[in-house]
Amino acid sequence: MDATQALAHPSAPVQRLLEIAKTWLDKPQHSGSPTRTICRTARQPNPDEIDALVEAHRSGLTVYQIAQQFGMHRSAVGRHLAARDVHTRQLVLSPTEIHEAAELYRSGQRLKDLAEHYGIGVTTINRILISAGVNMRPPGRRVGPGSTTLINCPPN
Repeated sequence: MDATQALAHPSAPVQRLLEIAKTWLDKPQHSGSPTRTICRTARQPNPDEIDALVEAHRSGLTVYQIAQQFGMHRSAVGRHLAARDVHTRQLVLSPTEIHEAAELYRSGQRLKDLAEHYGIGVTTINRILISAGVNMRPPGRRVGPGSTTLINCPPN
């Protein structure tokens, strides 16, 4: 089928498209005045301002609070702090609590109990203990108080 035949006998979908296309020319190309887009380039803070960001973070302000105070985006504040080797993530547990949790785990406490005690998830306490160099026990359930025999439990 050549192009002449295709246009001479268009299918139903093509006819509908041609009908819609006729209305396109009836509509104005744009309505009203053209919309202007205002673009602005982020101003780079000078070294003194970055020092002020670092001091604000050390004084206890969060990245969000610093961003609001200095009129910057939070990700920009984070980048400037990271460039100065300032860590913005808060520790889940303090070094003292990590040491305490490790000792409790070594003495036989379950991950579930430790997680509940510190108000964090089981996966989080597990990750913290592993990163602290604690040898983890195999998964299972103890058979009695103080028993070292484990029963493998099916995963939940």
